[in-house]
Amino acid sequence: MGPTPGAGPVGRILAGHGVLLGTAVVTVLVFLLSLPSSPQLVEAAVPALMAVIPGLCVGYLVKRAALGWAATAPGQDGQLLGAGLWHERYDGCARAKAQFDAEVAAMPSGQARDRAAGAAEALSADLAELRGLAATGYSVDPRAVRHPTKPESREVSARLTHAEWTFRQSVEQARGAAR
Repeated sequence: MGPTPGAGPVGRILAGHGVLLGTAVVTVLVFLLSLPSSPQLVEAAVPALMAVIPGLCVGYLVKRAALGWAATAPGQDGQLLGAGLWHERYDGCARAKAQFDAEVAAMPSGQARDRAAGAAEALSADLAELRGLAATGYSVDPRAVRHPTKPESREVSARLTHAEWTFRQSVEQARGAAR
């Protein structure tokens, strides 16, 4: 899983907290700009408080831009997952697989490591299937952020939920077998 612009830390922060950041930046900027014209801090705070509503609007635009930026970032095999529901669901499983791969790499050479490496290969195939399911969900319902928004994407979401659970169980079984 290679780094993508939308999956980077800045993209995640902006997508998750864009409204708050936009509001804070606009409010502080208006406060700082009104300081030279106001002899007292209280008088400078009034325009800053009035800037909260435009700040919310700017923050919302920042958040939507970050989500759109992430949605145009292709994944490892070129399939788009977006930055919402489908990406988050796949990303959690990909992190579990990466953690398992790190555990396998840290194991001493021997039969246990060989068994774990074989399990890691099987998990890679399962993860690819899970990515395909998430890509299907994104193609059906690209606007889903937390929950499916279209009736046809609910079935894909239910299948993805089951696949996630099965994948996580497989990771735990592979961990147990490697010990």
